[in-house]
Amino acid sequence: MNGTGSTRTLARVSAVRTIAQDIVELTLVAQGGRFAPYEAGAHVRLHLGDGLERSYSLCGEPADGSRYVIAVRLEPASRGGSAAVHRLRAGDTLALSGPFNLFPVDWSEPCLVLLAGGIGITPVYAMALEAARRGHPFELHYFVRSHEHAAYADELRRLGLTAA
Repeated sequence: MNGTGSTRTLARVSAVRTIAQDIVELTLVAQGGRFAPYEAGAHVRLHLGDGLERSYSLCGEPADGSRYVIAVRLEPASRGGSAAVHRLRAGDTLALSGPFNLFPVDWSEPCLVLLAGGIGITPVYAMALEAARRGHPFELHYFVRSHEHAAYADELRRLGLTAA
């Protein structure tokens, strides 16, 4: 799904958890309705106040519209986006737009080769989950600085995959 509109949806942060060093995962639920469906590789744009807008990949399995999940690394040289996200807590509300998908999967390929480094795992993790759900053959190559920096390491192990 390629979202092109700028319609904003209000979302509430329902959960925040640390998933790796300097990386938090936020679960967002729609206020007063459901989110638009999305495909693996999609992202949303968060409107973080004072004109600050940043895009983040949707992680996990595309759900039924009941929730969106994002993971964000705190960047030391951040211009404000990652720091603003890391300040969010369960119960906070924010606006978002999307989803947008500029990184769709070509499911006609007989075997996917998925490559990710560091926080770049976020859209690729969603792709791996979708491939596993479909029974579509894939390889995942995920490179990180250290095990502590590996987002979704436990989840990848449950899929029989490891971070290098």
